[in-house]
Amino acid sequence: MKHTLSVGGFIKGKAHYLPLRIYYADTDFSGVVYHGRYVEFMERGRTEALRAFGLLPDIAAAAAEAKTAADSAIEPILFAVSRLSLDFKAPAYIDNMLLVETAVEKVTAARFFIRQRIFRGETLLTDGTCCLVLINAAGRPRRIPDSWRAAFA
Repeated sequence: MKHTLSVGGFIKGKAHYLPLRIYYADTDFSGVVYHGRYVEFMERGRTEALRAFGLLPDIAAAAAEAKTAADSAIEPILFAVSRLSLDFKAPAYIDNMLLVETAVEKVTAARFFIRQRIFRGETLLTDGTCCLVLINAAGRPRRIPDSWRAAFA
């Protein structure tokens, strides 16, 4: 028997959506989702969005595209969060089904500006923005490859 399992969410329009369920481990002693978990939910949403848009498996190719003629070797490139802002609107509780919406709003030469929202049904629970930058292993900024910027044009 062949099974199809999709745990990475889905793309609709220019946004990515990641469904997730709240477990006991996500909550504090009162049964409300601990505030720090929303940051983790958004991290999952960003990771799955970048994977869905084809960016995560292609890091080596992006490093090759970003290197200059003077480079003798391809350097690894990584994503780093340079800014994160969250507005909490309503709480989530154990066993809730949530939907993490991730949309890249703007891409510059070196930054992705991302808006993320978490919903329970139609209720907005958290609204946030994130700025991602590309860096090398030494933490130095790198240009976002043209092919990646084109994915969000």
